[in-house]
Amino acid sequence: MSPKNALDHLILFLPADPSTNLPKIPDFISNNFTLTPGGTHADGLTSNTLILLRDGCYIELISFAPSAPSESIASHWWSYFEKHPGWADWCLTNSLTPEANHALVSQSHQEPRHGGRKRADGVDVKWAVTFPRGEHGGQAS
Repeated sequence: MSPKNALDHLILFLPADPSTNLPKIPDFISNNFTLTPGGTHADGLTSNTLILLRDGCYIELISFAPSAPSESIASHWWSYFEKHPGWADWCLTNSLTPEANHALVSQSHQEPRHGGRKRADGVDVKWAVTFPRGEHGGQAS
């Protein structure tokens, strides 16, 4: 039996704020939502700020770091959004390990990619994602 999938988060790509190395948050977002510090991802290419929702889901406001090498951005699965900010992706979660989850979707999805970041309080957050097979993780560009 397949596990029950639930929405984990939505991803909104924004331009970077060179003065903070984080996404440049539009006033309409900062004036209407409580923002939670995210941080820089382990690969050093992206950073985020979060909007936490009551049910445990969140909206990830993300951007490429201004210092990220252009060749690394060009090969990133979200490279399109560097020049085209907007809704970029969504993530589901379930109770399975990344390997067990991949075994169920291996015909249509790539191997799990591990990622992480350090939260503002020093806690390391780790995850793994599986993208659909195809160029740019199955996303059209």
